[in-house]
Amino acid sequence: KKIINILTLKILENPYFDFRIAVSRPREDYSGLRGRLPAVVESMKIPKNLEVLICGSDVSVAGIKQKFLELGVAEDRIIAEGFGE
Repeated sequence: KKIINILTLKILENPYFDFRIAVSRPREDYSGLRGRLPAVVESMKIPKNLEVLICGSDVSVAGIKQKFLELGVAEDRIIAEGFGE
């Protein structure tokens, strides 16, 4: 478990890696990104050379992947893995 935590910290320290969390039903005191991911993604500045990794339910993954495609990210730069409903 400690090795995984060290690896996670190294990944997060990488200047080319950006990790963001969005909450669709946050508590009132939540100050981070709010909303469903396709809407959150649409509100962000997305570079065309972005590499995207998506994991979630099949429906969520399909919607988020489609949004990145609409915003100009090439399909070969998107890795998506769904795990059912």
